[in-house]
Amino acid sequence: MRVSMSLLFLLTIVILLMMRTRHKGDGLTTAEFLLCAVWGFLLASTTFAPTVRSFITAFAAAVGGH
Repeated sequence: MRVSMSLLFLLTIVILLMMRTRHKGDGLTTAEFLLCAVWGFLLASTTFAPTVRSFITAFAAAVGGH
């Protein structure tokens, strides 16, 4: 499945708006959870995935002290 970066950008904006307008401390609603999950799967199917993986690995190593 080919995913364009504009679709990911649009979903990112929608997620940020949803997170911004929700009440603090309520947790995620089912719709927010599913939207974030879809966003993660779409991001993993792009060519940006190796960059994200490298960033997460470097961040975990920095936090873990390795």
